Amino acid sequence: MIKGVRSYLALSIVLICFSVTGYGDATTKLSLSSLSPGQAVAGTGSIVLTLNGSSFKRGMQVQFGSALLLPSYLDSKLIRVTVPATAINKAGEVAVKVVKLDPQSAESNTKIFYVNNPVPSISEITPSSVTAAIFDGQQTKITILGARFVDGALVNVKSGDLSLGTLTATSIQPDVIAVSLPGSAMEKAGTIQISVTNPPQGGGTSNVLNLVVRGRVAATWKTVANNKTAIPETTRLFNSYNQPSVNARGLVVFKGQSKGESGPTVGIYSRDMSFDDAKPIAKIADNSMAVPQPNNTQYNGEPATFIQFPSFPRIDKSSDTIAFRGQSQPVWNYILDGTDTRIGSTGIFSNPSGPLATGVNLLGVVSGFEYFEVPGAPAGTRFDQFPGSPAVADGAKIVFKGNYTVDSVGKTGVFYRDMSAGSGAAPVELIADSSISIPDSTVLFGSTAPPSASDGHLAFVGLDNEDAPSLGGIYVAPLSPRPDLTPIVRIGSQVPGEVAGTAFNKLGEGLSFDGRYVAFWGAWGSGEKARLLRCPTDGNTSVLAACNAMYPHGYVARVPIQQGIFVYDLSEGTLVPVAKSSGEFDDFVYWVFSGRPPSTGDSDGGDVAEPPRWRSSSFIAVAGHSSNLFDVAFKAQIGTTDGIYFAQGPEPSPILTVLDTAMPGWSVDSQSPEGSSIVTLGLERDSHRENWLVVTASMLDPVTTESNAGVYVTPVAMQ
Repeated sequence: MIKGVRSYLALSIVLICFSVTGYGDATTKLSLSSLSPGQAVAGTGSIVLTLNGSSFKRGMQVQFGSALLLPSYLDSKLIRVTVPATAINKAGEVAVKVVKLDPQSAESNTKIFYVNNPVPSISEITPSSVTAAIFDGQQTKITILGARFVDGALVNVKSGDLSLGTLTATSIQPDVIAVSLPGSAMEKAGTIQISVTNPPQGGGTSNVLNLVVRGRVAATWKTVANNKTAIPETTRLFNSYNQPSVNARGLVVFKGQSKGESGPTVGIYSRDMSFDDAKPIAKIADNSMAVPQPNNTQYNGEPATFIQFPSFPRIDKSSDTIAFRGQSQPVWNYILDGTDTRIGSTGIFSNPSGPLATGVNLLGVVSGFEYFEVPGAPAGTRFDQFPGSPAVADGAKIVFKGNYTVDSVGKTGVFYRDMSAGSGAAPVELIADSSISIPDSTVLFGSTAPPSASDGHLAFVGLDNEDAPSLGGIYVAPLSPRPDLTPIVRIGSQVPGEVAGTAFNKLGEGLSFDGRYVAFWGAWGSGEKARLLRCPTDGNTSVLAACNAMYPHGYVARVPIQQGIFVYDLSEGTLVPVAKSSGEFDDFVYWVFSGRPPSTGDSDGGDVAEPPRWRSSSFIAVAGHSSNLFDVAFKAQIGTTDGIYFAQGPEPSPILTVLDTAMPGWSVDSQSPEGSSIVTLGLERDSHRENWLVVTASMLDPVTTESNAGVYVTPVAMQ
């Protein structure tokens, strides 16, 4: 028995030794026959990988490239593992094998797992349109939005069947590609096809989107004034400008000012640009000039002078008559209830017969100046303020918005005055105000906008509520006392080109009117987008301080998503769309912080100025032609580019670029710094008359910070 036991033990030892030795021999049988799946698309996330083979044993792992993965299931012929997304986020070939690292190393043969680049897709190109190149070296940056873009992606550019080249992106993110288009790809108007190709392994080419290449207006710019131009009667140079106006023969009027430690020179100026060699700049008024009569006050022995001109001047379409707002020292000294009183620090001024004259001011409360009082209000009611810019028509008629107060209630209206009638003492006449019902309703006007006027008529926006209108619209009327108002577009009117029942719910105040055509901004729908507005850094110091005090962190404005530019033809009774945000344009609304903050000094004894606030506007100018065609210029934003654009109607036509902020400075002014680009552009409702177009522009070299700015005019024609 003892011998038997010993033999058994000896045999057991031999068997154990055999099994260990046998494991080493078995490694030659460990094999990997296939992978399922055998490939994946980079960037699509984690996957479950199945390995088929033989001699798989507990404790074995899967080596996937440099990563060691623990099985979620294992038997002698199958292993299942989860491959994390980080291991398959780039295209390439990955070596896969089964390994055992402890206590004795073992590994299978290797199989290749293929990680393929995805096929990309593109959803949007911004900007959605670009302007045909001015010169061969010009490049235009575009951004392509989409999905599954990878390093090494190329941008394909085609025009019809003609390839315009393959471009290397300046930056690539998974959903955004930035690329610069060369001028050679944008030589003429039309469309170019954009697609994106991801490189192998895998990869492929995306869908195609069209990029509009817009033509340019044939323009020959002439400088009315720029920062190298001396201000008349001074040695100072112009430094800043507001939007200019032009009449049908090419006489330009603008507000300009200089810098100066002792205070700037600021004034209203004109220049006749109708000759090959433009005439010199003429001064209409500046802050060294005495305010025209009535003016009986004395300051250090001198009569009251202008201080500022708070809005842009305007010029009659068919004459050289100009109208503008002016602020000044109080102009009239009189006794009121036994008290020595000064009044009259703001007014509207014009030059219908050549010399500058007062069109209307705040003296309606003073005996002898009843022709300045508010018509329809209690006798002796004076105006408080004249917001916006006055219009001028028919050689001598100023047309304006006026605010006034009755029994401590603020009111507003639209008025006119014929400065040539009544031996210069014709009264102010009422067009519409807060005492008049909105046509076809019993609701009174709650808001009126500064009007436009031409050819014996005016056009204006009147609403029940400026911020949230439910009634009102755009009205046209003859320049006669208390005329009938003809509505041409109302809140609730059908938006042309949209599905039935789509109605305007907002109408812009800054409309343009040439006597037949009314161009305006309108919006519809409930969709809005937010825009963060920052306080300006240049301008009136009191206004800047007021903005920063009220909005130290900026102001969030709400902008309609659905908006557009439209033109109404009074002769035909037709309304046509010119441009919409649902097309190539993103926005037509621009914002400015303006108003009159509280100040010290001489007072009108009750003068009520509109307080400073954020105001929005659109900028449009329309001009009709005898051939029943109209041209319309408007300002709009495409992506991050601001531009002035030009179209013809009433039939749809290609929209051309006049100027935009992607253009070099020399494209409008040869005296601009080398390397500068246009950074801002300005347009006014009377900026386009007959074949003349006048704008403001400023240019900046971002490297040297050299700048230039000015007022520029050109004849315009469709290409």
